[in-house]
Parts: sequence; structure tokens; C-alpha cells
Amino acid sequence: MKFKLLAVLLFYFSFTTIAQKPAKMGTSKYLDEKRGFKNIILNSDISSIEKDIVETKDTTMGIMPGVKFFEIINSEMKKIGDKAEIKKIIVGSFNGKIAIISMTLDKPNGSIMNETFKEAYGSGYKPNQFMEKWIWSSKNVMLVLDIDGLRVDTILMADRPLWAEIEKYGKEAAKKSVKDI
Repeated sequence: MKFKLLAVLLFYFSFTTIAQKPAKMGTSKYLDEKRGFKNIILNSDISSIEKDIVETKDTTMGIMPGVKFFEIINSEMKKIGDKAEIKKIIVGSFNGKIAIISMTLDKPNGSIMNETFKEAYGSGYKPNQFMEKWIWSSKNVMLVLDIDGLRVDTILMADRPLWAEIEKYGKEAAKKSVKDI
């Protein structure tokens, strides 16, 4: 009887220890675990970064019904190690939750970020061999790095479940607008 109880407890603690093991770098699970950039965590309350933001009318990401945009004003959040620096960070909030993180970088920071993302989240997916665009995708996060040949490089990180809600909200708003015509 004591042996069975000990075996059950040992199995339970072994299983919970394995289940709580942090995700391995270089995997999409690590992207899900990080789920953001520095302390800007997707699907968390926008109030969690309120001291670092100011509301903006920046339309870099276009106009999205129901989404409020904020610019990061904390310069420390724009530094990545000693090699790269982000020019601008815009955060999109939907229903009070952080849904989108958009970053613009000067050259050659996009290439540096590509190497950083590959190390952190794996090789990613390059949808077009003629464009320097990379996509990393996990259950909860979509990350896109666009290394534009002429202008600035961009990073877009989106919470997949919230993105689906934004799309649904946008479609419903469009239907309502059609009825108002």
C-alpha cells in the first residue's frame, strides 16, 4: 500500500515538473512563452505598460476599428542588447488588451533581428524567395519581420486570438456601416 502511494506521488511530481518545464529556445513554443517584446506582453492589460506609453494617431498599421494605438516613449524599451536599436514602437490595444506590437528599425537592425529571432524562435518561414520577409507562428502569436530593401525594416507581432476578434469586430462594423447608408 505504501509502495503504491509512493509510486503515485512520484509519478505525479515527475509529471508536473515535466509539464512546467520552460519552453526550449529555437521553437515556436518559446514564442508562445515569451508572447511579446520585453515587458510588452500580448493579451495583457494595456495598463501594465501605462507609464511607458502615450496615445497616438499614428496610422502606420492602417486604421483598425476598435483598436487604440499607443507609442512607447521609454527609450530603454527600444534597445536590444548592444547591437540593435528600435526606432519606433507602436502598441495596438483592443478592449483594453495588448493585441499588436509594431516596431520600425533603421538599417541594418532588421538583419540583426532576423538572426536574433532565428535563435529564439527557430528558422521561421520565408514565403517569397525574392523578398526578405520572415514569419514565425505559434498557437498564440504571429511574428513578421519585413526587411525592406529601401526604407525601414518592420516587425509586427500580433496576438492570434485577439487578432481574430479584431477581424470579427471590423466585419461587424462594416456591416453596420452598410446598413447606415
